[in-house]
Amino acid sequence: MNLSKLIVILAFIHCHYKHLNLLADAMLEDNLNIESAVLRSNYKSFYNVLDEVKNTNEAPLTKVKSKSESFANSSLVKTREDDEFVFLVAGGYRPEKNDFAKYVVSLRLVYMEDEYGFGFGHFCGGSIISKKVILTAAHCLTTRGSITLAKNIKVIAGTTRRLLRNKQTQELTVASVKLHPNYYEYKKIYDIALIKLKDELDLNEEFVSIIPIANEKPLTGQLCTIIGWGVILEGGPVPDDIGNGDVTINSDAYCASRISGFNKDLSVCMSNPKNYEVSGSNGDSGGPLICDNKVVGIAAYVVRIGHATLPFAYTNVYYFREWILRNGVCCLTNKLEHIFLAFVIAFINQNIF
Repeated sequence: MNLSKLIVILAFIHCHYKHLNLLADAMLEDNLNIESAVLRSNYKSFYNVLDEVKNTNEAPLTKVKSKSESFANSSLVKTREDDEFVFLVAGGYRPEKNDFAKYVVSLRLVYMEDEYGFGFGHFCGGSIISKKVILTAAHCLTTRGSITLAKNIKVIAGTTRRLLRNKQTQELTVASVKLHPNYYEYKKIYDIALIKLKDELDLNEEFVSIIPIANEKPLTGQLCTIIGWGVILEGGPVPDDIGNGDVTINSDAYCASRISGFNKDLSVCMSNPKNYEVSGSNGDSGGPLICDNKVVGIAAYVVRIGHATLPFAYTNVYYFREWILRNGVCCLTNKLEHIFLAFVIAFINQNIF
């Protein structure tokens, strides 16, 4: 490319930045639209309510690559006897001022909220990576191999309280969901998904804010934080207030020696060597691992709560950064990077070069 073409291109970017952003958002809409399947599973309330609540929507199932039971409803009721893994803050704490809560949302089942009340439909967490995109775990959005319908999910932001609305609470409906194409439920790998909201979040620095995605894998020994509405004790109720847990990133070799099937590329492994009770727990699934104010991990699979000396693993966000950007065009760390990506996508697709 000669200098004159480069000057023209840079001038075009300067003059049409808003147009490129609109184009990027439209591309996001297309990429995130996938054919969803009806959620066919019975749920129970958090406090062992035995009434079965069935989804009345009837539609053909769209199967994902899976051979096992889903844990999308793991925060509501235990659905399998295998206790080796429980889907994700046990042993954590609740700071007086939670600086990370503004990045986190609660994912709710609409009909559970309608049946039992606000807060009883919580099943997973997620991270705000743009005004209209939530980063979460793929297993949160599947049940018995079928993808949860977008209309069955609502997103709650702006509050640390699961059961209490306040003036900062924002409730948003979902336009579409997108799971990673290589996600296999029974293997617990590629456990990452995006949720596209119908409307934009109302951002503010104190209660609802975007968290940048990782631009590198966290370093061994790095101090980080996990956060969510997970149970405090195994088998216990889901708490009302969000909780934090301090963790240290473990080496890949250490994790591989203690977690069967650990993949150093797909996963980030951590523990709290001073308190092995700290781990993710039921209800934390999909929530973030935060290091240096970036989301570096997604609560995916952990070992049994309180299992002495064993670490636990989250999905490695950095490994999936390109996939997130390609399907999100939403969550870059600065405007220049955003402009460049939007330009490349728009003009390469139109064969400008």
